[in-house]
Amino acid sequence: MEKKLREAFVVALEKAPSYAAARAVSYKIVATKGFTDAQLRRIEKACSHNRQVKESTNVVPRLSNFVENLRPKPAKTTADDSDDVPF
Repeated sequence: MEKKLREAFVVALEKAPSYAAARAVSYKIVATKGFTDAQLRRIEKACSHNRQVKESTNVVPRLSNFVENLRPKPAKTTADDSDDVPF
């Protein structure tokens, strides 16, 4: 059931017909866990391709932060990992 719900939220965002609809579904998305990588990419795409999403107040930053927090962070290198030798 949750799998269908997550997919429904993504589709609702992709097809949001108004600013209010985009804003409402964005709150539901950020309150939901378990999105697949493909769904996260579709959320990002909707932020740039659906005008109602793109221009709705705070929707893009809200969803961008949400997606960014779910993606694994790149490993940071330490001075010991570097091949650079200062001269």
